[in-house]
Amino acid sequence: MVRKSNIDEIDLKILEMLERDCRRRYTEIARELGISEAAVRKRVKKLTRIGAIKDFKAVIDYNLLGLKEVLVGIDVTPERIVDVARSVKAMRCVKEVFITSGDHDVMVRAVFKGYSELEEFTRELESMEGVVRVCPSILVEEVL
Repeated sequence: MVRKSNIDEIDLKILEMLERDCRRRYTEIARELGISEAAVRKRVKKLTRIGAIKDFKAVIDYNLLGLKEVLVGIDVTPERIVDVARSVKAMRCVKEVFITSGDHDVMVRAVFKGYSELEEFTRELESMEGVVRVCPSILVEEVL
């Protein structure tokens, strides 16, 4: 288990920089923070090892590619939440799945070629044991 004491202000600044641009060179980060490149490399390795950095990935503009990016809220009976989340995570179009404490029990980010794929996905979700309601919202524009 990671304790907050294992993470200092420099670690947090490195995380912020990498979150904005994960391809940023360690030499740039080091220069901006006034530490060595080796220190940055060592800290990133530690942050990855302890799980503070889960992954490095590209952020894709699906709208630009003519695809539909959708957030889907799923209401599920309490005893089936984890099972539904795991089943949804295995679906091809799904990018991310979250179990939440908000308006919906499970939130999903998924991408589709068109509305017919989204409708098929929604019907598949609605047929899952424990699913009470499915609420898709098509993402129109990201606010930067």
